[in-house]
Amino acid sequence: MATPPPYQQQNPYQGQNPYGYPAPGHAPAPGPMPAGPTCRMCGGFPAVEATIRQHQGILIMMRFLHVKGPFCRNCGLAVERDMTGKTLWQGWWSPFSLAIFTPFTLIWNMTVRSKLNQLPPPTPAQMPAQGSGQQWL
Repeated sequence: MATPPPYQQQNPYQGQNPYGYPAPGHAPAPGPMPAGPTCRMCGGFPAVEATIRQHQGILIMMRFLHVKGPFCRNCGLAVERDMTGKTLWQGWWSPFSLAIFTPFTLIWNMTVRSKLNQLPPPTPAQMPAQGSGQQWL
């Protein structure tokens, strides 16, 4: 007695998951991968290399924070607003912070903000086709 072949159901979501996002290894839009850097947060293009800084003064101590990476306009401005806001609130609580470090941190973030404002709106992320050899972190 022969066994019947296994039941094969057609997948209506071939190449994507049921929520509409592209499945890993499938490109969501036609076209080649962008040639330049892509945003470290969303994968959007174009992106620019930038370092956004934050400073905290803690009476007799200080704390320096930074985020490096290529950012698209939207993600970079969001990170810059967050870190600058925290610097404005927490950066003045030390004598050296008040006089030296907080003003320089704010000036640094203003120059990064001007660089991010020059970018056009980002395009959606492009994921490599299966077998392209690129790895996403």
